[in-house]
Amino acid sequence: MLTVVVPTTLKGAEGIIVKRLRFGFRAAILVWFMAIESVSAFQLYFTESPLGRIRRMQPDGSGLVTLSEQSNSLAQGLAVDLSHDAIYWVDFNRDKIRRAPLGGGPPTNVMNAAYPADIAIDHVHGKMYYSVETDVPESKIHRANLDGSNEETLATAFPFADGLAIDEVGEKIYWVTYDSMQRSNLDGSQVETLGTRVHDGNAGVAIDRIRNKVYFSDRDRIYTMNLDGSGRVTYVLPGLSINRIAIDPVGQHLFWTIGSTSPNGIVQRANLDGSDAVTIASGLTYPYGIVYVPEPPLAPALGVALLALCLHSRR
Repeated sequence: MLTVVVPTTLKGAEGIIVKRLRFGFRAAILVWFMAIESVSAFQLYFTESPLGRIRRMQPDGSGLVTLSEQSNSLAQGLAVDLSHDAIYWVDFNRDKIRRAPLGGGPPTNVMNAAYPADIAIDHVHGKMYYSVETDVPESKIHRANLDGSNEETLATAFPFADGLAIDEVGEKIYWVTYDSMQRSNLDGSQVETLGTRVHDGNAGVAIDRIRNKVYFSDRDRIYTMNLDGSGRVTYVLPGLSINRIAIDPVGQHLFWTIGSTSPNGIVQRANLDGSDAVTIASGLTYPYGIVYVPEPPLAPALGVALLALCLHSRR
């Protein structure tokens, strides 16, 4: 991986410029990964948990295909590694983290992980982070290299760490516990509680770096707030049982999965304010994890906008 060392001891205006360059560099690297990879026109990846199935489709629900399937598996949270054309997911039933090619193919085991709940990829530093959903003795956040080596325990998140997301630009981890929304630095230091939950159960997290917002779900509602937890807004979606969420910051859409053990599960889409919700896929068997991947043509424009907004936000 490319390593750039930038001095951090400059003072005054020179120091401010250096800090902005370092911050902008992280954003540029993130978008560069998005731009160089040959991701297909299919943009939504999701799991059907009890079937151990990984699927993908376009944001309108068309072009649905199955990429991987494994019996006696519970495929839950997942993440896409654009730098290696791979998709990762956690297998709660077999206590493993698995990986398969983005274009489809048999899965391989990356590492053992007891009670894994969700996973996120840090493209900038070449790391994967995963949450552990247990209260015996306590729930934790872990990270490792993308091949499963050099595993570390970063933070305790008692009880039941669930949905997880990485803010690569701000260098923060966000996760949901049984009763709260939390974040920390990438090394697990400076844990902060950003908000409380109304319900227990499954929950997802998504980061919108264009608007500097974080979204998280809580059974029948989705919250949005500033990255520091301020300005919280609640969107109530009566009667739903949300598992995970994803965001398209350019198209300004939210996506979420709604589970059902019979083939009645659905994937839905709405505007970022929760309005105009529509079902884009139905007849699914407990859809769970979901992730949105931009098409390559969007990446350069997104990169320019993201870099400019990030630099502006740090002034």
